[in-house]
Amino acid sequence: MSAQDTIASLQKQFPGKVGQPKEFRGEQTIEIDRDTIRAAAAHLKAELGYNYLVDISSVDHFGDEPRYEVV
Repeated sequence: MSAQDTIASLQKQFPGKVGQPKEFRGEQTIEIDRDTIRAAAAHLKAELGYNYLVDISSVDHFGDEPRYEVV
């Protein structure tokens, strides 16, 4: 399955919760609402057959709220 097909599937499954893709150096990036991340990961695994997470990170905005951000 291509990255475009995967993104389209996520956008269809979670309307308004998955942003438009951004391409940089051959990689696709999307933003997903924080309340949808777990369900989106489950959809990728159960429905689309993904079984390997490459990158996930976070930022600590110490002194600000919300303090933590998943990147």
